[in-house]
Amino acid sequence: MNGKEEDSTGIEIYKGEASSEIKPCKDTSQVGAKAEVSWRFVVNGERCVKCGACAMDCPVQIIVEQLQQFFIGNGCIGCGDCYEICPVGAIERVKSDKC
Repeated sequence: MNGKEEDSTGIEIYKGEASSEIKPCKDTSQVGAKAEVSWRFVVNGERCVKCGACAMDCPVQIIVEQLQQFFIGNGCIGCGDCYEICPVGAIERVKSDKC
């Protein structure tokens, strides 16, 4: 059965088959939006041209400039927006020992 029903409390319950095409959540307003990945993003300082595109595109504004270098803070949700927008490929994915 696909669709939604309402239980006795008035809360809508959605029922249906799960899709294998579900992608990681990018909406940081949702509970549990942090992507569970075994890698993290870092800025390669030698490649970075300091354009700031990554910082401007970050949905949680966790990329900061310090001492003329950009850094990705611990609050990164792993969405990959910075990785995709960097014009010179200075954002790198590296293996992480924790998710």
